[in-house]
Amino acid sequence: MLLAGVLALAACTAVTRQPGDLSARQSLLFVMIALAGLAASLARERLGIAWPLLAGLALGAGYRLAYDPVLPEALVMRLPARVAILEPTTPLVVALVLVLWWALASRDGEPAAAAETGLALRALGITARALIGLGVVLYLLLSVVYDLEGGQWFWRLTLVCVAYLGLLWIGVEGAARRMLDWKAMMLVALGVAVTIARHLLGSQGA
Repeated sequence: MLLAGVLALAACTAVTRQPGDLSARQSLLFVMIALAGLAASLARERLGIAWPLLAGLALGAGYRLAYDPVLPEALVMRLPARVAILEPTTPLVVALVLVLWWALASRDGEPAAAAETGLALRALGITARALIGLGVVLYLLLSVVYDLEGGQWFWRLTLVCVAYLGLLWIGVEGAARRMLDWKAMMLVALGVAVTIARHLLGSQGA
C-alpha cells in the first residue's frame, strides 16, 4: 500500500504542468532534493537520521510539484459545497488517503527506536499544532472580529498541514521502520525529473 501510494503521488507529479513562474533554479532545487533522497536510500545504513529526514523531504518535494490531475467535474459536482469550495485535487486526495492509512496501519514493521527519529517526529507534531493554532487565530477568531469569511481558509490550511506534515511523517517514520526504500525514492525522483524536464523544455521552446 505504501509503495502504491508513493507511485500514485509520483504519477501525479509527473503529469503536472508546472506554472510559468517556476524558475530554473527552483526547478533544480527540487531535482536535487529528490536525488538526495534516492542517494540516501542507497546508503541508509551509513547515514543515520539523515536518511529518514531526506526521505520525508523528498516526499514533500514531490507533492509540492503535484497539482494535476484535477478531480472529474462529475465527481466535484456531487461533493458538498463546503468540500468543493476547497478545490480538492487528485494529489491532495492521494496524500490524505496515504496519511490516513499510515495513521491506522503503520504499526507493523520495525520500531523507530532511534532518539533522533523520535525528536524529528515530535518536532513535526509541534509544528502541526503551531500552524493549526495560528490558523485558528488568523482565520477563525479574527474573522469574527472583522466580519470576514475565514472558515474556508482555515480548512485549506488544515488540509495543507495534514498533507505536507503527514508526508514528512511517513517519510521519517517509514524510512526509520525500513518500510521505505530505494524503490519509493526512485519513483519520487522519476516523477520530479519528468515534470521538471517537461517544464524546462517547454520554457525553452516558448
